[in-house]
Amino acid sequence: TPTPVPAPDGFIARAEACDEQPTDSTCDSSGATNDGHVWILVSFRHGQATDVIGVSIQDESGSVVDQGSFPLNFCGASTDCAGYTYFEFSNLADGDYDVVATRNEDEVATTTFTVE
Repeated sequence: TPTPVPAPDGFIARAEACDEQPTDSTCDSSGATNDGHVWILVSFRHGQATDVIGVSIQDESGSVVDQGSFPLNFCGASTDCAGYTYFEFSNLADGDYDVVATRNEDEVATTTFTVE
């Protein structure tokens, strides 16, 4: 997993592929190789209620095959909100995939996984 790079305002995120549904801010089982059913966990710090976390799954050609988003409105008035969210994807064909996590459409984290 690449080392997260903080945004100028301190926001930082990490993306992971999980083989099972996460129960907290870490994967209990790696989804680096999976059967086409994967959860993408995005953990973050220094978020705000106006932020939207997004995830896109790209196939080997670079085409987006699925995506999702989650607004951080639960952060309320905090400008230093920490937490996590996850996205479930299924029915992915065999191959290698890139995951791009975004905050307000700006890339904040990446990861990869393989479907076999």
